[in-house]
Amino acid sequence: MTFNRGKKSVALDFTKPDGQAVVHKLLETADVHGRELPAGRARRNTASTTPAFTRSIPKLIYLSISAYGQTGPLSDRPGYDPVLQAESGMMSVNGEANGEGLRHAIAIVDTMTAIHSAAAINAALYARRDTGKGQHIDLALYDTALACARQHGLLLPDRRRPAAGAPATAISPRRPTARSRPRTARSTWRSANQKLFVDTCKALGHPEWATDPRFASHRRARRQQARC
Repeated sequence: MTFNRGKKSVALDFTKPDGQAVVHKLLETADVHGRELPAGRARRNTASTTPAFTRSIPKLIYLSISAYGQTGPLSDRPGYDPVLQAESGMMSVNGEANGEGLRHAIAIVDTMTAIHSAAAINAALYARRDTGKGQHIDLALYDTALACARQHGLLLPDRRRPAAGAPATAISPRRPTARSRPRTARSTWRSANQKLFVDTCKALGHPEWATDPRFASHRRARRQQARC
């Protein structure tokens, strides 16, 4: 129900001429064809290779989703969301300070790759409107994982930010806070700029905190000092 709601499906054998004929008939009226296979498997399946489709249906937008892209030494390797979270460095910045890296509970790499796919398809549709031609979109899970971790500088080990738990490493205060009533409830808040920090202090009943010298320096210093 989560992934296939509203879809129609059919089982075909791509290796047989009859199966290939059905695929091509369906694609004659399609805008986009998407495949989620390692490059090696896609190449071995002659019915699903990009040149075969583009020659017969030049307006078709062909989307290839794989773990590491359609070319390169890792292109034949399969990939899975938890593996990509670890390999891209995502896990190293997720979790409590001084603790082990944690996998995000949501399949974040898979989900963000799907969103990037939708954006790329929209761009390709606009390009087809102007040129009359479709194109091949090569999207890799690994590329998406690195793009999502942009502010952490995961490709620059000397600048990589460590895990910091719920508080942010550059924006503070930001953390879940226990509430007294009921004791099991928690609230989460974020002061992303000075104005919001002032408003937060007022909302907490301590407007004087906004001008307290201990909290007036860089937000990172406030993260270390503030315990409100």
